[in-house]
Amino acid sequence: MIQPNKYDLEFIQDKARYLVEEGFIGRYQPIYALSLYSNFCEFALIERELKQRNLDIGSRIVDLIDFGANFSR
Repeated sequence: MIQPNKYDLEFIQDKARYLVEEGFIGRYQPIYALSLYSNFCEFALIERELKQRNLDIGSRIVDLIDFGANFSR
């Protein structure tokens, strides 16, 4: 049985927004800054999801947070 991916884009964006709002990371830091607040296995799943969306972990957090925002309207 295939389990749903807990680390989908919406989860990752919510985690990034929370960390930005709480001041743990800045909007212009690279996405890999999320690794500081994730364990190794969790970040590997996050990185896999980002690669599927053609997002590079060297891109800025703001790019992740805003990713897909223009398409949802």
